[in-house]
Amino acid sequence: MDDLLSEIESYFKYSDLSALDISKWSVGMQLHHALLAINGITVSLSESSPRKHRVSFSPVRNMILLFKRIPRGRGKAPDVSLPDSTISQEELRTLLESARANIDRARNSDPLTWWRHELFGAMNRDTALRFIETHTKHHVLLARDIIRSNNVS
Repeated sequence: MDDLLSEIESYFKYSDLSALDISKWSVGMQLHHALLAINGITVSLSESSPRKHRVSFSPVRNMILLFKRIPRGRGKAPDVSLPDSTISQEELRTLLESARANIDRARNSDPLTWWRHELFGAMNRDTALRFIETHTKHHVLLARDIIRSNNVS
């Protein structure tokens, strides 16, 4: 996860780049959404009451977590994590600092803390952290492809 966060940081300077054949969102919007999701999920984990949840069977969640890959163009971001098209590099940097601290806090939280995904149901700490990594990787790969399509390396 630390490598993904470092890669996110290295892409801040490309936040204005876009490629509509890859995504409707610019690089900055991909990064903003990923950081909002990290912070939202990790704060929810930290604020949850540790307890066992009945885990519902979700074949899609299981496939995503097994293969560590989210298909492109399939998901819909909840309103709380919709990116701002005018996000500044400084705002991204602030979100990144929060994400690093929140991930550390979540890693050290009780294993029975949980977070509920609107489609995939309740996830305990470890499953939620795996989801965060898979989700973040998805948006980093989109950002990377947008940057490459603009002939920037």
